[in-house]
Amino acid sequence: MTSRRIELRAVLACAAVVTIWIGAWLTIQLFATASPMPRSAVALAAAIDCVATAGLAMYVLAIRGGRLPRWALGVTLATGVGLARVFLARVDDPTRVVTAAMICFELGMLVLLIVRGRRIRTHWRSERAAGHSALEALTAALVAVRIPARVASVVATELVLLGTVVTGWRRPVARPTRFTTHRATGWPLYAGVLIFLVLVETTVLHLVLAAYVSVLVAWLMTAMSVYSALWLVGDVLALRHGGVVIGERELELRIGVRWRGRIPWAAIASIEEVDGAPEGAIDASVLGANVVLRLHAPHPLLGLFGRRREGTVIALSIDEREAFVAAARAATLRT
Repeated sequence: MTSRRIELRAVLACAAVVTIWIGAWLTIQLFATASPMPRSAVALAAAIDCVATAGLAMYVLAIRGGRLPRWALGVTLATGVGLARVFLARVDDPTRVVTAAMICFELGMLVLLIVRGRRIRTHWRSERAAGHSALEALTAALVAVRIPARVASVVATELVLLGTVVTGWRRPVARPTRFTTHRATGWPLYAGVLIFLVLVETTVLHLVLAAYVSVLVAWLMTAMSVYSALWLVGDVLALRHGGVVIGERELELRIGVRWRGRIPWAAIASIEEVDGAPEGAIDASVLGANVVLRLHAPHPLLGLFGRRREGTVIALSIDEREAFVAAARAATLRT
């Protein structure tokens, strides 16, 4: 009897998903031309149903109770994304297609994060307890629930930056072994000017697009511009809480979400004061390097969105250069 119930719920879940897909297709066929709503809005709504609504239906009806394996959710989301691309192809404006596709991708990832939230939280806590940064811990947690590494890096970077916008305003914990990397070059001032210009330009552009193009396009462009401004704010706050940390056995790079890595002291050949990054160096500085690390052998660093670089010369921008060089050289001598 229990087996029959499980099979019935699995069939019900599949039927619900197929019904949602058919309903989205019928919406496109019946209302894309007859409805007073813009055709792009109808196509976008249908695409969202194919990805988010169908994914949630599959999870609630079958995956959560163990009536179907978890890979069924992945198949549902992948099929929904494929259907969404077909529906969005009916929109003539390529800008709207790209924007809508990005929204569908974000919604699909949001569904995955919701349904696998408990496992992600468990891995996150384990990684944080091991001393990893928030970005490293979240990336590892997403990879642990079988999200591709590159996708996990992108999603983790966005979530950490947006979280930093909310929580990063508190004063960083003072540590004598942590050296910041962004104040001496004036990056907060540059970022503030850029944010101001983005907001002013966004206001003017919104009024022009709403008056002469489309209200929907105006709001989409405004949302993208505001998101860009939030990125800049998150970047500044992440740099404020990050930096270069001198540890007992290694030099740890936590340069916001831009660069991260751990370099053992034994791997460092020399630490030099410079006025600019040398040619061929991994430039992990913020608006210009003033310190260079030369290594005995190539060492990997992880950059923005999981980008990986290896090299023997690493350029940094250190706010208190003299104090850092003295402390780092002393650490290498101890090693």
